[in-house]
Amino acid sequence: KYIFRLFSSVILALMCILGFFYFNSLSESYSAVENLGLSWVIFSAGVFVNNFGIYKDSILRGSGAQNALNLVYISSRIGFFSISSIILYFYFSGLLVVSISFFVSMIFQRLCILRIWNRSTLSESSNSKLGLKVIHRIFLLLWPNSYRTALVFVGSFLTLRGGILLAPKLTSANFAADYVLGVTLVLGLSAVATELGRVKLPSLHKAQISESISKVRDLTKEIFVVSLCSYSLGSVVLGFLAFSNTKIVIDFGININLRILIPLLFINLFELIYSLSGVFLSSQNTTPTVKSSLVTGMSNIVLTPLS
Repeated sequence: KYIFRLFSSVILALMCILGFFYFNSLSESYSAVENLGLSWVIFSAGVFVNNFGIYKDSILRGSGAQNALNLVYISSRIGFFSISSIILYFYFSGLLVVSISFFVSMIFQRLCILRIWNRSTLSESSNSKLGLKVIHRIFLLLWPNSYRTALVFVGSFLTLRGGILLAPKLTSANFAADYVLGVTLVLGLSAVATELGRVKLPSLHKAQISESISKVRDLTKEIFVVSLCSYSLGSVVLGFLAFSNTKIVIDFGININLRILIPLLFINLFELIYSLSGVFLSSQNTTPTVKSSLVTGMSNIVLTPLS
């Protein structure tokens, strides 16, 4: 709890400070976007709200509440997309509406998970006060894998979302909008596919502890099959929408660019396989993917401007 609350506070400060300098560095074509700064602050607040209490998710997942968590995640995402789509249909200020919808969905998600937490026996043990020496000892125990996991997250962020930061500075506003839309759709699809596979994680962890090799093998195959089949099906649907020139309403109609979407789908497919492999390895209490993740992310940032 202490680690996640410190982490969420640092992330909020970095997002607001770095976001301020980033938006000021953009060209005049982007500075004219209405409520750009306010939208970013609200979005950052939504990220903070989610990270502040997200430690409960891992504990609940380990205690067997995976189905309840999945229901909350799905309901939150459906609510976010539904509210945004309905309001955007009437041509209100797009970025601000999306940011507010995201913030509300995160509050809804946290409240629902808090309700599940309070109904469990975990809430009683979490109220016990720990001394600084105990906290320090636990922190040292968790730190070796925690910082490696954080570095893997940074590498994954640079690989999948680094282009979003570079596109407004290197391309036209129209291309950047198409690119961001494509990344958003692909990452949303990947999140759904990953969550469907993560349902079996508690069982996988138990099998690892009991050293049941055959069960570990079967569960790993099941996680990969469910996630990859879900991703493939979603990719076909997105490809069909792009091919049929279906428009997504964000302030005005923006086409799903097929030439942008297809490479993103393939790139994210490899990242999905990579992350699922990382999930399996992390169940063995090891994180050997730090270097490869950082090298891939930094290569993306360095090579993108050159291309």
